[in-house]
Amino acid sequence: MDNPDIGLQRGVVKLQAHRPAWSKAFKVEKAQLKTVLGNQPIEHVGSTAITGLDAKPIIDIAVAVESLAEAEKLIESLTALGYEYKGEAGTPGRRFFVKGPEEKRTVYLHFGLSDGEFGSLIKFRDILRVHPELVEKYNELKRALAAKFANDRKAYTSGKSEFIQRVLRDTRVDSAGPQ
Repeated sequence: MDNPDIGLQRGVVKLQAHRPAWSKAFKVEKAQLKTVLGNQPIEHVGSTAITGLDAKPIIDIAVAVESLAEAEKLIESLTALGYEYKGEAGTPGRRFFVKGPEEKRTVYLHFGLSDGEFGSLIKFRDILRVHPELVEKYNELKRALAAKFANDRKAYTSGKSEFIQRVLRDTRVDSAGPQ
């Protein structure tokens, strides 16, 4: 993906204001993935999928699979598209691929079950899309964590975990507002 709005060095945390180019980049990547994945659900998730949310300029894509073994069967085909397989990469119930060199990661590709990792990524995205007050709270948290952990992506990600779990547990996806 040769796009100046996409990509970040591995391990670095640098947030950018939301860019419409991220949605376009997802659509381009989705079209490429469909050549390998066919009609499997392919969703734009993560912060780059939420209008108004600051994000690391790396496109997160989630793919639903019936079993994690399905994702493992795709390693060779996805490698041909420029992806590198990373196993579960610290998240049980996921198969994870990255695209781009370590100096400029461009895409994170998450495979998971609909009632597991895939479902959680979709639910969190959908909640934020209908709750702008949560987007602002999440932005505040992310900015504080990015300032504190600019060169420690693991600590940055860990710092977001409690907020994400609370939102998933306590907030409805529909537009009726928090429970």
